[in-house]
Amino acid sequence: MYSPDRSRTDETAAVNCSAFERGPAARNANVAAHACSGDSLPKALLRDVLVMFLAVSAALIVWSSTSHGQEAGGRQIHPDILKDPARIQRTIRSFSLTKADEISKYTDRDRQMMENYFAAYVPAVLTKKSELTSINATVAHLNDLLTRMWRPNPLPAGGNEVKRWIYGALSPIAKGDFQTPGRINAILCLSRLPRNPATDGGYVRPEPVILRDLLPIYEDDKNPEGVRAAALAGLERFVRLTPKSGIDAKTQGKILDAVEALLNAAPPAGRDPMAHAFMQRYAVDIVTQLSVDKAMSQKLLVLSSKDDRPDLIALYLMGAAGTMPGKIELGNVKVDDLLQQWGTRAMGSLDAEIARLEAYEPDTSPVSQPADPRSFVTVRSSAPSGRPGMGEEMSEGMGERMAPDESSMEDGEGGFGEMGSYGEMGGFGVPGASARVEQPPEIIASRKKLSYLCQQLLLAATGQAKPVDELDPLENPGGLMAAVPADQSKKLNLFVTLVSDFANGVNEGTEASRRDYLLTLQTQRDLLSAHVEGKSNDEDAGIRKWDDAFGSPTAPAAADAPPVTPDPAAAFTGPSN
Repeated sequence: MYSPDRSRTDETAAVNCSAFERGPAARNANVAAHACSGDSLPKALLRDVLVMFLAVSAALIVWSSTSHGQEAGGRQIHPDILKDPARIQRTIRSFSLTKADEISKYTDRDRQMMENYFAAYVPAVLTKKSELTSINATVAHLNDLLTRMWRPNPLPAGGNEVKRWIYGALSPIAKGDFQTPGRINAILCLSRLPRNPATDGGYVRPEPVILRDLLPIYEDDKNPEGVRAAALAGLERFVRLTPKSGIDAKTQGKILDAVEALLNAAPPAGRDPMAHAFMQRYAVDIVTQLSVDKAMSQKLLVLSSKDDRPDLIALYLMGAAGTMPGKIELGNVKVDDLLQQWGTRAMGSLDAEIARLEAYEPDTSPVSQPADPRSFVTVRSSAPSGRPGMGEEMSEGMGERMAPDESSMEDGEGGFGEMGSYGEMGGFGVPGASARVEQPPEIIASRKKLSYLCQQLLLAATGQAKPVDELDPLENPGGLMAAVPADQSKKLNLFVTLVSDFANGVNEGTEASRRDYLLTLQTQRDLLSAHVEGKSNDEDAGIRKWDDAFGSPTAPAAADAPPVTPDPAAAFTGPSN
């Protein structure tokens, strides 16, 4: 039998021990040396290598399955909480309203269960992929607790403790590498965390620690888009509800730098342009709250005039520029070019609405009609025995009396051809019923969209969101109206008149059908087209055209309007010599 050399075995063992002490690299070198020499490895070394290989493989599998979506491996959840989460939620809700002198009624076990709920159950629900269906109920409970805290009363002792538990549970999830739905919900709940009203003179303000957590989350472009959008929404809420004095100047500068970069940036790769525009709306709100730059309104106007901006953000920029405090510093902004671009955008919105409404196909389904009464009349071919001819006479007589007049059936008078629907009966049995026009949903939706368009245009032009009836004088003018000298405001006044009349016409709601509504929109489109093409320089002519379009009986005809020819064929013939 083969007997190994004892001294060589001891030497090999010593080398192996020193290799394991030096670390994995030395161990791998030792294994490679054995393999090259052709000698068999010791069983202990083989076992260690196998264990190390299995451990590394398991770690790689876990890392690959949880990358950018790990699960919080916190404390073990109490079985009673898993069995009935609603019960502990009711206890927490009651505890949050408990004053300091009443906390003693809760036992140590109650407190341990409530702490375990926030330390173990909430993180597990928000971070485990298997608990996605439970996120809504858990977040609804957290929002209910936060809503109760947003009351102008000092937080009781129980409420302060629950607030600490909520922050301790959600802050690590918001900042950690967990699944996106859980992080978004954690961020949105954190943004609602209130400061004790007793420290702010009775006013409820957001907790200052929110800013410290959310700003780095938004600034990190490696975070998912939804997570960054949620952090931006939380920042906007904090800035809107917190006085500027409550945010230090350095932090204000960092926030403004981040949101101004967002306003000026094009949609990055992988972000939908409309989602980018929606995020920019949050940036606009933050800028209008924090910025002290006197030229900021001018910057917003310039951004709103860019053709590549969708209406979602361009119209929002218009309204924000017109409502910022102080007078707009026009600088190099040309008002005429700005008005023409706004008119072009308004005309594009009108074209989109006209195309959308024209895409509706008319209802061509046949109307169900009652059966012809004559089909129920049976004419016998022979008379019964004993009374000859009676059957024919009676059947003919009954047929003449029962059959309605064919002419009345065709004309729809007295027959069944034109019965009409119940809605067309118009005040049935109710004297003086309302004549309000019922419009289909697509017209109502169009009116809302176009009304918002007019509102934002008027905010930018006059600083007011309502149509202007009298331009001379305009009370408390804002926007462009306050910045443009009176001797240079002719086109601006015409633009405001057109948009105001447009808003009034759209909101009348007198069109009962799509056809009538489309005719109204086409009229508005023609007027805006004349403005964009520079053909409506005369204010009175523009107003006359508008009144004629709406059928004003007192409006004089435009001087340059062609005469109306009674012969329809004249439209297809050339001018007479």
